Amino acid sequence: MKYFTLYILFIGFTLNTQNTLLKANYHYDSDKGEFGGYIEVLVQQNKIKAIGNKLSYDASKTKVIDLGEATLLPGLIDAHTHVLIEEELHPNYFGFGETVAKNVITKSDAYRALEGASRAKSYLHEGFTTIRDLGNSGLYADVDLRNAIDNELIVGSRMFVSGPGIAATGGQAYGLSFSYSKDIAHKDYQIINDKQEAIAAVRDHVLMRVDLIKVHADNIPNKTTLSLEELAVIVQEAKRHDKKVTAHAITDRAIWNAAKAGVCSIEHAYIMRDSTLNFIKQKGITLIPTYSNKEISNEMFLKSGMSDSTRRKGIIERSAKRQQSSLMKLYKSNVKLAFGSDFYSKISHSRGESAKKSMYAWLEAGIPLEKVLQYATKNAAFLVNTPRNKFGVLKEKYTADIIAVKGDLSKDSKLLEQCKFVMKNGKVIPLNN
Repeated sequence: MKYFTLYILFIGFTLNTQNTLLKANYHYDSDKGEFGGYIEVLVQQNKIKAIGNKLSYDASKTKVIDLGEATLLPGLIDAHTHVLIEEELHPNYFGFGETVAKNVITKSDAYRALEGASRAKSYLHEGFTTIRDLGNSGLYADVDLRNAIDNELIVGSRMFVSGPGIAATGGQAYGLSFSYSKDIAHKDYQIINDKQEAIAAVRDHVLMRVDLIKVHADNIPNKTTLSLEELAVIVQEAKRHDKKVTAHAITDRAIWNAAKAGVCSIEHAYIMRDSTLNFIKQKGITLIPTYSNKEISNEMFLKSGMSDSTRRKGIIERSAKRQQSSLMKLYKSNVKLAFGSDFYSKISHSRGESAKKSMYAWLEAGIPLEKVLQYATKNAAFLVNTPRNKFGVLKEKYTADIIAVKGDLSKDSKLLEQCKFVMKNGKVIPLNN
């Protein structure tokens, strides 16, 4: 028995010290925000051990993967996902309230988690090794899904989850009759009505082991909003428990209140004055604008019943012009930015593919590919990094989340859609292709 135990310990030690050496003709340096040539990355267990052009390594303990004509880069991060909810567009669709109601009424939390597992896998296969999932996930079903992935029961992107968003009366379940809206909202949001309930909500989330807190500073088009005082006590209580707070905010007033309360990041921020933008920049808050590119928008309008191609094209072009102007303004302001897709509609593409295509909205606005990739790696990682695990950069001691796309990405941004290699937490992920 003694020798068997020693043998098992020896085998375990051997497996734990197995290294992987990755080679590629090109790479992207998210720390500097620039492309480079040939690179070698040595991975030991789940960390990057060394980076260079000609690394020394023990061949007897190292598996070499030569990716050849490919671009190596850090695993992508989508900082705004909703993998446990799905929107089905149709000609009579009356808004997100319909989506919330349908998911809450017709699906159990367990079923939604199973759907989420499939979507999390699609993200991983597209090179998103980490996603930040922000509510609309039932009553903490996102926590269970995260745990299942962490415990390797299923394969999917690493998840940082918020649990149900903390919101004022009704949440985002608009368009429903009063007799139903409250009951439905309580199954997808944590509704609060004063500061004491706000503190209690944060403690509920901490008890359920969420990774971060999400608040709804406004509920557009519902008129209910959280007050500045409620937002402030949420941030204060979350900070006491070492939790970051992100805010859903559409209108300028909600954006200002969220920033004043001290949130770490703000989602969407569509309607914002210059003074509010400057305030956010001064506070060092990260903005996550959420836009779709023209291809995705076209399919969504088609599913909504807009068959007139001329009219559809006109609406898409006008909408794209507005969002491009907004993105370019944010880019030029030098405010902190991170990529988030906020995509949850049912279309012909997988959720991961749709998120990848959403990155092209930034390119359509004229923002350089090097910066867009930085928003989806280093900048997004800032929102989820911990002292023990750091992501988003190819750097020694960082977690080995590494992907590769075919060819020289610096020459053709469309190659971003051709992911040929994914390593998450030091392990190579088998891909469909």
